Amino acid sequence: MTMMNVGLTDIATLINNKYDYVAIGTGAAPGATATTLASEAMRVQSINTLETTTVTNDTSVQTATFNITGPLTITNSAVFDTDTAGTMLCGQGFSAINVINGDTFITVWKEVVS
Repeated sequence: MTMMNVGLTDIATLINNKYDYVAIGTGAAPGATATTLASEAMRVQSINTLETTTVTNDTSVQTATFNITGPLTITNSAVFDTDTAGTMLCGQGFSAINVINGDTFITVWKEVVS
């Protein structure tokens, strides 16, 4: 099967239009069957755009800015479709990042459809 270029763009656009919240957490990395972050700390609405990786507009991008209000050790992030609960599109664990009150933490998610 060959996915047509317009199909790749359409799928990226569907992702871009539906998933517009990003969360950060302090727990374990989410596995493939996870529906939530183990210890979600904050969730904000993202600014979504389309970007070209291989085919015009084949990448959905969510950029989220978190205004930190207390000390956190951030170890994961995920993309969701609502401001609470909802469906988690993707998640990622990473090495601990320590932030404190007054810090700004920015995440950029890119889902490349290919």
